[in-house]
Amino acid sequence: MSTAGGSGGQSSPTRSAWAVVLAFVGLTAVLTFPVSLEPGSRALALSADTRLFLWTLSWDVHALLHQPLRLFDANIFHPEPRTLAYSEHLLGSALIGAPFLLSTDNPVLALYVVV
Repeated sequence: MSTAGGSGGQSSPTRSAWAVVLAFVGLTAVLTFPVSLEPGSRALALSADTRLFLWTLSWDVHALLHQPLRLFDANIFHPEPRTLAYSEHLLGSALIGAPFLLSTDNPVLALYVVV
């Protein structure tokens, strides 16, 4: 029998929500084990796609800071013009990852922030 002022052994919705959040954070850390310890120095699969993603993020941030009107004139197939259009431009991801890339100069960490 519960008292009128007490919770009567039932957990509050806020406590349950925090328990779920902590469980997901713990599972995420366990399932991404090597990366969760050193997110700025480990890439899960350093394949051609990962390298292209890293380069594209770095290029987007560089171009937005130094030459925003020439964003698509990337240096990947120089002297060809507008070569960023040959692949995904990742502009939205670059805007999210830019503060991390600029503050740490670490494209791998910026990659994990946006992925």
